Amino acid sequence: MTRSDIQKILSDHKPELYEKYGVLSISLFGSYARNEERPESDIDFAVELKKADLFTMSALKNYLQELLGKDVDVIRIRKNMNTLLKNRIQRDAFYV
Repeated sequence: MTRSDIQKILSDHKPELYEKYGVLSISLFGSYARNEERPESDIDFAVELKKADLFTMSALKNYLQELLGKDVDVIRIRKNMNTLLKNRIQRDAFYV
Protein backbone atom coordinates (compact mmCIF):
# COMPACT_ATOMS: atom_id res chain seq x y z
CA MET A 1 0.00 0.00 0.00
CA THR A 2 1.31 3.45 -0.92
CA ARG A 3 0.57 7.00 0.17
CA SER A 4 -1.55 7.45 -2.98
CA ASP A 5 -3.54 4.29 -2.20
CA ILE A 6 -4.26 5.54 1.32
CA GLN A 7 -5.30 8.98 0.08
CA LYS A 8 -7.64 7.43 -2.52
CA ILE A 9 -9.27 5.08 0.00
CA LEU A 10 -9.80 7.88 2.53
CA SER A 11 -11.12 10.25 -0.14
CA ASP A 12 -13.65 7.61 -1.17
CA HIS A 13 -14.78 7.24 2.47
CA LYS A 14 -14.66 10.91 3.46
CA PRO A 15 -18.46 11.30 3.81
CA GLU A 16 -18.60 8.34 6.19
CA LEU A 17 -15.63 9.63 8.19
CA TYR A 18 -17.49 12.89 8.72
CA GLU A 19 -20.98 11.50 9.32
CA LYS A 20 -20.09 8.55 11.53
CA TYR A 21 -17.00 9.83 13.38
CA GLY A 22 -17.20 13.63 13.05
CA VAL A 23 -13.86 13.90 11.24
CA LEU A 24 -13.35 17.53 10.20
CA SER A 25 -9.88 16.88 8.77
CA ILE A 26 -7.57 13.92 8.48
CA SER A 27 -3.94 13.91 7.45
CA LEU A 28 -1.41 11.20 6.87
CA PHE A 29 2.00 11.67 8.48
CA GLY A 30 4.99 9.54 9.40
CA SER A 31 6.72 6.94 7.26
CA TYR A 32 3.85 6.49 4.77
CA ALA A 33 3.62 10.26 4.21
CA ARG A 34 7.37 10.38 3.54
CA ASN A 35 7.28 7.27 1.29
CA GLU A 36 9.66 5.56 3.74
CA GLU A 37 7.32 2.82 4.95
CA ARG A 38 8.45 -0.74 5.54
CA PRO A 39 6.29 -3.89 5.71
CA GLU A 40 6.02 -3.62 9.51
CA SER A 41 5.20 0.12 9.49
CA ASP A 42 1.92 1.31 10.90
CA ILE A 43 -0.04 4.15 9.32
CA ASP A 44 -0.12 7.42 11.25
CA PHE A 45 -3.04 9.84 11.07
CA ALA A 46 -3.71 13.20 12.67
CA VAL A 47 -7.36 14.18 12.95
CA GLU A 48 -9.55 17.08 13.97
CA LEU A 49 -12.93 15.97 15.28
CA LYS A 50 -16.25 17.68 15.92
CA LYS A 51 -16.50 15.87 19.24
CA ALA A 52 -13.39 14.27 20.65
CA ASP A 53 -13.88 11.51 23.18
CA LEU A 54 -12.24 8.17 23.88
CA PHE A 55 -15.08 6.16 22.33
CA THR A 56 -14.95 8.10 19.05
CA MET A 57 -11.16 7.89 18.83
CA SER A 58 -11.21 4.14 19.49
CA ALA A 59 -14.00 3.51 16.99
CA LEU A 60 -12.23 5.62 14.35
CA LYS A 61 -8.97 3.74 14.87
CA ASN A 62 -10.73 0.38 14.50
CA TYR A 63 -12.56 1.57 11.38
CA LEU A 64 -9.34 2.79 9.72
CA GLN A 65 -7.51 -0.46 10.58
CA GLU A 66 -10.29 -2.53 9.00
CA LEU A 67 -10.50 -0.23 5.99
CA LEU A 68 -6.76 -0.25 5.32
CA GLY A 69 -5.81 -3.70 6.63
CA LYS A 70 -2.86 -2.30 8.61
CA ASP A 71 -2.13 -1.18 12.16
CA VAL A 72 -3.05 2.47 12.56
CA ASP A 73 -2.19 5.22 15.04
CA VAL A 74 -4.60 8.14 15.33
CA ILE A 75 -3.59 11.38 17.04
CA ARG A 76 -6.03 14.18 17.72
CA ILE A 77 -4.80 17.65 16.83
CA ARG A 78 -5.17 19.98 19.83
CA LYS A 79 -4.07 23.51 20.60
CA ASN A 80 -2.03 22.45 23.62
CA MET A 81 -0.37 19.35 22.16
CA ASN A 82 3.36 18.62 22.26
CA THR A 83 5.08 21.19 20.04
CA LEU A 84 7.64 18.75 18.62
CA LEU A 85 4.95 16.28 17.63
CA LYS A 86 2.76 19.01 16.16
CA ASN A 87 5.71 20.31 14.09
CA ARG A 88 6.50 16.79 12.85
CA ILE A 89 2.89 16.27 11.82
CA GLN A 90 2.78 19.62 10.01
CA ARG A 91 6.07 18.87 8.23
CA ASP A 92 4.97 15.44 6.95
CA ALA A 93 1.22 15.91 6.59
CA PHE A 94 -0.73 14.99 3.48
CA TYR A 95 -4.34 16.07 3.89
CA VAL A 96 -7.21 14.09 2.46
